[in-house]
Amino acid sequence: MATVNLAGQAWDQYNFERLRQVLEDTRNSPDHRFEWYYRQRQAHLNLNTLRGHTESVDSMAFSPDGQRIVTGSSDRTARVWDAASGRELFKLVGHDGPVISVGFSQVGDRIVTGSDDQTARVWEVATRRVLITLVGHTDMISSAAFSPDAKRVVTGSYDQTARVWDAASGRELHQLVEHSHPVHSVAFFPDGQRIITGSTENIARVWDSASGLELPLQRLVGRGTTTSVAISPDSQRVVTGSWDSAASLWNVATGREELSIRGHVQAVRSVAISPDGQRFATGSGDGDVEIWEMSGER
Repeated sequence: MATVNLAGQAWDQYNFERLRQVLEDTRNSPDHRFEWYYRQRQAHLNLNTLRGHTESVDSMAFSPDGQRIVTGSSDRTARVWDAASGRELFKLVGHDGPVISVGFSQVGDRIVTGSDDQTARVWEVATRRVLITLVGHTDMISSAAFSPDAKRVVTGSYDQTARVWDAASGRELHQLVEHSHPVHSVAFFPDGQRIITGSTENIARVWDSASGLELPLQRLVGRGTTTSVAISPDSQRVVTGSWDSAASLWNVATGREELSIRGHVQAVRSVAISPDGQRFATGSGDGDVEIWEMSGER
């Protein structure tokens, strides 16, 4: 009972570091009651922590096989990590500003990065070299992602547009322009037929990727600025990160919020879902990357 009381006090005081420590200290206790599991679900004990960036972690993505994670940081680098051990494998250096967005291609052979320098770059993983640079946005690129077939890249920018590009030639194909505020996050659905964008207007919008027209019946209306979005492999759920330090799990069909995660001290700037749909990761201004179980259980 004392442990439950301490955990409850830590939660009420927004002292998430203390809450996680109390739960971690009692993780292997045989005397867990309902209250312990309730607090554990609220806290979501992390599975691993990746440390190495010298400034905030602004974006991340799992490789298709789930064995690597790429992260982008305000330290102007993107880094690739072993997802199991947390060991840094290599880093990508070249942008003239913070790396705000990162993403793997479907087969994991390329990485796309978006930066405050108003460009996005496509990198070859094997050689660590830049294949193409996407130029056209008039403000920082806040998000970038490959289509499932890796033939297109979508980017979102503070210039209030999202743009779709040919991933081989770098040619701009069309713009998604209905947003009236900076676009913070973009992603293709697994079938490649839809794109989701999140912005400062607190709405995540879904678009037809071929026509560029919005699908208004699939809007997800949140409580704060949507900083990042990630889509489950079955396209049924979406994870969003927010400036209010929370991450939310949504049902796409109903638009209903299924789960809200509070744990980071600062804004959740980036989220990613593992290829098997069992885990998701959150990156924050506090410089840490936390990995969670999608179900909310250990």
